[in-house]
Amino acid sequence: VVVTGMTQQINRAYAICDAFRTKGVYTVLGGIHASIYPDEAAKHADTVTLGEGEIAFARFLSDFCKGKPQKRYRADEYVDLDTSPVPRYDLTVPELYASYSIQTTRGCPRTCAYCTLPVIYGSVYRHKSVEQVVREIRAIKAVSPNAFIFVLHVEISPKICCSSALTASEPAPAFVETASRSVEI
Repeated sequence: VVVTGMTQQINRAYAICDAFRTKGVYTVLGGIHASIYPDEAAKHADTVTLGEGEIAFARFLSDFCKGKPQKRYRADEYVDLDTSPVPRYDLTVPELYASYSIQTTRGCPRTCAYCTLPVIYGSVYRHKSVEQVVREIRAIKAVSPNAFIFVLHVEISPKICCSSALTASEPAPAFVETASRSVEI
């Protein structure tokens, strides 16, 4: 069982991992909180992944399939966001979602005392391409044609809205919410 969680969700993530471990099920815990507090997370999971999941989890999965999982996996490099896989929205139950969010950037050059973004995702903004964001919009629209899609990115959102990659022949509209306006695409 693989579980991820931010700080506001971590107690539930721990409870899920603990319940499965009592049944002898191998558990993996990752996400922002586990990356910041790996020793705490290790009390609740057999393996803890640190950093960006695309890298750390791939390493874990390779070792697990060989029967040799380690206790920790750390992603010491950052993902090229255009090669990051499109989320598997087809595995969701659309009726449970009033809206969808698309992560368009990772990283931040600021060093706010309360924020973990630069610690986990680096101190430089990394952006997904318009094409990558459009692929994600299409994946959402395939399972929820009338979905409200929230994209908060001042530079990319207007480009998506004006992109020729989304055509008038595509299914029902999606909405892109930017910092200043909603636009039908």
